[in-house]
Amino acid sequence: MTATNAFGSATATTAATAGVATDLPRNIGAPSIAGTAKRTLTLTASAGTWTPAGSTYAYQWQRDDGDGFTDITGATAASYVLATADVDTTIRVRVTATNVDGATVAASAPTAVVVAATPGNRVVPGLTGGFRVGDTLTSTDGAWSPAADSFAYQWQRRVAGGTYTDIAGATAKTYILADADAGATVRVEVTATNDDGTGVGYSAATPTIIVPPVAPSSIDAPTGTLQDTETLSIDPGVWTPASATFTYQWLRCPSGASALGGCVTVGAGPAYILSGNDVGHAMTVRVTATAAGVSTAATSTFTSDVAGRALTLTSAPTIQGIMQVAQTVRALPAVWTVPTRSEKYQWQRCDADGAHCVDIPGAGGQTYKIAVADKDHTLVVHEIATSPGRTASADSAASTVADQPVPVASVLPVVSGTAMRAANLQATRGSWTNDPTSFAYAWMRCDGAGDHCVAIPGATRTNYALQAADVGSTVTVTVTATNTEGATVAAAVPTAVVAAVLPQLATLGAINGTLQVPKTLQVIRATWHTTVDTHYGYQWQRCNAMGAACIDIAGARNLSYRLQTADARARLRVVTVATNVDGATTVATAPTAAIAPALPGIQVIPRLSVQGRADVGKTLTLTPGAWSASTEIATKVLRFWRCNPRCTELATDGAGAYVLDDGDAGAMMRGSETATGPGGSTVAWAAAWIGPVRSASAGSAAMSAMSSATVRTARGVALAQASVGPARIGATAAAARLVTAPRRDRTVRVSLRRARHAPAGKLRAWVCLATPSAAETAPCSKAVAVRTRATLKLAVASGQRVRVVVVRARHR
Repeated sequence: MTATNAFGSATATTAATAGVATDLPRNIGAPSIAGTAKRTLTLTASAGTWTPAGSTYAYQWQRDDGDGFTDITGATAASYVLATADVDTTIRVRVTATNVDGATVAASAPTAVVVAATPGNRVVPGLTGGFRVGDTLTSTDGAWSPAADSFAYQWQRRVAGGTYTDIAGATAKTYILADADAGATVRVEVTATNDDGTGVGYSAATPTIIVPPVAPSSIDAPTGTLQDTETLSIDPGVWTPASATFTYQWLRCPSGASALGGCVTVGAGPAYILSGNDVGHAMTVRVTATAAGVSTAATSTFTSDVAGRALTLTSAPTIQGIMQVAQTVRALPAVWTVPTRSEKYQWQRCDADGAHCVDIPGAGGQTYKIAVADKDHTLVVHEIATSPGRTASADSAASTVADQPVPVASVLPVVSGTAMRAANLQATRGSWTNDPTSFAYAWMRCDGAGDHCVAIPGATRTNYALQAADVGSTVTVTVTATNTEGATVAAAVPTAVVAAVLPQLATLGAINGTLQVPKTLQVIRATWHTTVDTHYGYQWQRCNAMGAACIDIAGARNLSYRLQTADARARLRVVTVATNVDGATTVATAPTAAIAPALPGIQVIPRLSVQGRADVGKTLTLTPGAWSASTEIATKVLRFWRCNPRCTELATDGAGAYVLDDGDAGAMMRGSETATGPGGSTVAWAAAWIGPVRSASAGSAAMSAMSSATVRTARGVALAQASVGPARIGATAAAARLVTAPRRDRTVRVSLRRARHAPAGKLRAWVCLATPSAAETAPCSKAVAVRTRATLKLAVASGQRVRVVVVRARHR
């Protein structure tokens, strides 16, 4: 054992113990076996009870066949499944307990003699399949315990009043019901075999096996005329038994069919009326006979293909409509002797006498719009009609195409829109007869009465934007409609006299910004009712204290303006001029309030200094700074500040010197100068931070990340042990700072432990930036009390060192 204090260390050794004895495992409760001594079942060993505790156990199962126990190869687990070799033997387990001193063996009592396990039927075999002669039955194995390795099958038959007898040769898992089974019941005997022997199980008996009706060797094809609308009938033939009843399924099959592939059901009953859908198809009937609840189906011979009725013309197609270019005419179908399924049309152009007709390309519909090429010709429509199994064609009489009149305006064009320069006018083309194929537009400028109109160059669209040249005039549009025979012109009613559009104010903009030199003001754009060709000009003006006698400020012609010294105590406004081709409109904002003079401006900041180290009793000196002569200053005040860690102003009545006292122990000291004028106050801070102030009751230590140090007073007395952890990236620095200060985006954690021989009394501690910049306004953490341990956190910049400060409270 080694003891240590502040003066050194000493070591002492105890006397030796007596010799340490071994303690092998001892069995105080024999191992045991749980389970039934039957092949395939599992025996489970209990290790028994041993002392001392903490041993590990190994198992070895043994078999005794009359010549003594011998190990069973591979049987070294805590459980054992009885095998075939174990039948007629006894089983025990040997347990070896092992600890650090050695091993000891103990054996269980033997089991009863292990008995065999032949398969036993737990769930009887099942049967699936039909119960008619010719159907196939299939057997399941059923469920057995213990499991069987193989199965054998024997199908058996029992005639009414008798017992089950084996069916010769029926030893497969499936069996096809034979004629000898009719009127009898059938079952299957399943023999299961494993290593210990066999077991037998029986399925439930089938219902009585029945014989289905027997069909004739063939059934004749349906009889009747093979043509749509005719009736076919079917004779089922002779079946056994004669008492069987019949149902019929009529089938429509592909042309020339002799098998059922592709056939669909179309009817039922002994007779069927052929329809148009049957034309071109063969027909057959599926006959189903039923006796004693059992059915048999057979299919008749197939017919030849069904034919359609003859398709004969009753009256030719005709052309309906006005036979004139650009008109649409329609084909009226021909009339035929039987209903048709479809009609197709082809329009033909013929000579004036109806001869030499040729197909018109693309004219294959029931309607046709007469083209210019049809002038001086006749038209014929050719119809192709189809009915079930038949096709026929017919032509209309030739119809002469007449000339087309020129277009006529039934409704005149209309001009819509506002008669005001820059407005957009729209023209409708009106309504026309005689199928114009094109329209042309021409905008016209007329006198105030709508007369003496002349075309406006280039104005040939459906819309027109009014121009300066239109002011004082009226405007109209002419529409020229053209068809195959010629053109016609129609004019719209002229507009009202086109008016000029001077810019008109909608909303006056306002001046935004801080009204103090040298801030920048911004005027919000006014909104106007005017044309898109309007442009805007701006002029800032300086007014007297009453907002009158405003004069332009040279060069101030933008939406923004930076206040100058000359603007102090004046009021400003902005004049906006909106100009287009019709003239100009001028508006002015309301004058602002009086512009405040600039804040006092610092040129050389004050300087804070101390002779030597910052110890209690030393004097701090604050040298005033130099201020801009262009700003108005009424007063200047010097101030000293103590930061421990929160900064508070010291009462010095504006003096330029301050003597450090015990209240400053451990604090960081700052100095500032405040200048005040009519524009407000400006505070200038000395660049230097003085401290921490040294004293007999305070100590500090400058540290980096991942370092440790002892914080001592000015007299070397240890107050605390400090450890700085790593600077963690991603922390959010909550400390106040100016935008010019380094970005403090990391956090350090400082762990403090009160020194073992620290003086009595309360300790306060905080952590500050080791060398804070002049831009920092709160370089320290919050203060904490250090009783035994404490933790401090501070936001820092990358690579920035910290200073840990510990202060002992003064006794009162």
